[in-house]
Amino acid sequence: MIGLYTSEVPEYHFKQFQLVQTLKQELPFLFKHLDRLKIDLSMFTCEWIMTLFQGTWCYNYSMALLVLDSFISVGWQAVYSAAVSLFKSVEQDLMLQKDIVGVNQVMQQVKLYKG
Repeated sequence: MIGLYTSEVPEYHFKQFQLVQTLKQELPFLFKHLDRLKIDLSMFTCEWIMTLFQGTWCYNYSMALLVLDSFISVGWQAVYSAAVSLFKSVEQDLMLQKDIVGVNQVMQQVKLYKG
């Protein structure tokens, strides 16, 4: 995790790449749809990676502890799994969106407190 908080955040870029590859593999139709809309997933995933879902995306204390506990147990796979689960929970709504505004509205409503 040291590389997450140094200049140019090299570890962040690597973790972001891994997360994008995981999403591409687990949710190929959604990934292609968002790619067609030219959505940069880091708009949403940057905070997840940098805070391990402990930032503004997680208003539910129990959910925050679950993600953190999983991270301690299994490492970064916990963050990737949480991200995939979050995207899966709104996949149908995201597939209906035609632009970045609609995608952003869906993602703002999903936050982990809905869990």
